[in-house]
Amino acid sequence: MIESFQVKNIATYNESGISCNDLGKINFIYGTNGSGKTTLSNLLRTRSPNCTIRWLSDRPLDIHVYNKDFKEKNILNNASLNGVFTIGEDDIDNEKLILKKQNEVEGLEKVSFGLGKSLADKKKDLLDLKKEVVDAVWFDSGELRKNALKSPLSGYLGKKEDFFAKSLIELGGTAALLDLKELEEQSETLYGKAPSSLPKIISPSSGLDQVENNDIWKEIIVGKGDINISALIESLNISSWVREGSTYLQDKSLSQTLCNCL
Repeated sequence: MIESFQVKNIATYNESGISCNDLGKINFIYGTNGSGKTTLSNLLRTRSPNCTIRWLSDRPLDIHVYNKDFKEKNILNNASLNGVFTIGEDDIDNEKLILKKQNEVEGLEKVSFGLGKSLADKKKDLLDLKKEVVDAVWFDSGELRKNALKSPLSGYLGKKEDFFAKSLIELGGTAALLDLKELEEQSETLYGKAPSSLPKIISPSSGLDQVENNDIWKEIIVGKGDINISALIESLNISSWVREGSTYLQDKSLSQTLCNCL
């Protein structure tokens, strides 16, 4: 056991320090708060050079000190489970690490909840904005839907959302933009009154070779110099018609010839 010890030059102990002699197996050391009791117990436990210990028969033993520092390092009251204690310095460190990580998780959960709420708010704002755009496109396209686009987009005119989706597809296309009049003309061409069908041209069944080989094609066409115009006019009794018609001929020589025949 410890027979005596001396402590000096640390904490509340000055150069002279204190000496405790003639110790027994059980000793009581008491004093006011801040007088150095905890310091003394720590010095004994750590074998500090500021503390000189004399052992019985010079046989030093391991010193175990139970004080506030020991309780903080070795005993932890579980705040979440009343009456549950963790004992052991290593276990205390692990327990504190667990508590630290739990606090970090709780903090991250709060951040995640805040971000989730913010995301939900943004999604709602996005839906509201999309609805405004869909309504605006539907309203502004009223004239087109009633006229130029009525037939081409007949499958997309029942719901605003369908028409808006089709509009986005067309917006990304490469087709040239047309004005309302051009759209109406093309719509009428494609979706207007169906054209009437024409009867089939009936091809001659046969006999073309006979027509081609007919002797009439060998006859010589008589020129005007070989025709007795005067006799023809007289026989037909059309002299007044020929006289009146000759005034409209641009060829004056021909007109004079006809007049001479009358």
